[in-house]
Amino acid sequence: MDKDNKRVELHAIIHGDVQGVGFRATAMHYAQQLKLEGIVRNCPEGTVEIFVQGDRKELETLLAQLKVSHRITSIDTEYASASKSYVGFKISH
Repeated sequence: MDKDNKRVELHAIIHGDVQGVGFRATAMHYAQQLKLEGIVRNCPEGTVEIFVQGDRKELETLLAQLKVSHRITSIDTEYASASKSYVGFKISH
């Protein structure tokens, strides 16, 4: 497996009008289509947090899909080696 296809984890904080508008369900739908694993959850500050694992190209595809789907003002992202195993992709409450 080449280094670009290595399994990595993306931690993203999504800012904007992202709570109460179906954003988490949309994120889950796109992540499941891409066969990514992880969680998405609302944060008390009004942001949405995503922990998602897969190859980097698919993670970037997920971010691109989300950017055109909702009113996002900014996304903070951090990539790291996958440190925890997720089964599927779920909305965390």
